[in-house]
Amino acid sequence: MAVLVQRFPPVPQVEEDLRTLVEGDPGLTLTASIQYLSGLEVRYDPSSDGPGQRLLAWVVAASSGTNLWIRGVLSTYRIGDQVPITRFGGVTDDSEAGTIEIVYDVEACGGQGYWVMDVAGSRVSLPGWLLLAHELTHAWHVLAGTRMQPLALEELIAGADENWVRSGRGLPLRSSRDRRGGTIGSC
Repeated sequence: MAVLVQRFPPVPQVEEDLRTLVEGDPGLTLTASIQYLSGLEVRYDPSSDGPGQRLLAWVVAASSGTNLWIRGVLSTYRIGDQVPITRFGGVTDDSEAGTIEIVYDVEACGGQGYWVMDVAGSRVSLPGWLLLAHELTHAWHVLAGTRMQPLALEELIAGADENWVRSGRGLPLRSSRDRRGGTIGSC
């Protein structure tokens, strides 16, 4: 089993977000495979160290018994044909046995972007690569058997994990008290 990027547009943006997460580490490869015809397999042998590198290395290593699909979608995508992806930015679903699916908006609300609250009470950007990192932390907790319920508690933990990645880049930390977030413009 493996971490896979679904093979339809916009794969280049997913790959770019993964590369940004690992700060351009050349140990990241996306490889076509006969075993996974509809996806590109993510392989990662880190040659540098940091929170983003560790997160991806852990997820790739832990996925040995599960297929983890990463699916970049356009801002017009609807979750279950009902809820706009722009309501959340991204979701992680583990309802199908042996499969985890991350779906996230690679267009960033049609180019407008997403925001979250920081610890100072200001709106700060949530770029696509960091949105993917947030969803990868959800996947990590599923793979490690540490996913929490209710959803509010799980989001708090994913936010703390996101802050670990943010701190490694010198970015403002996301608030654990004020969980508001949204789109910068209307999309």
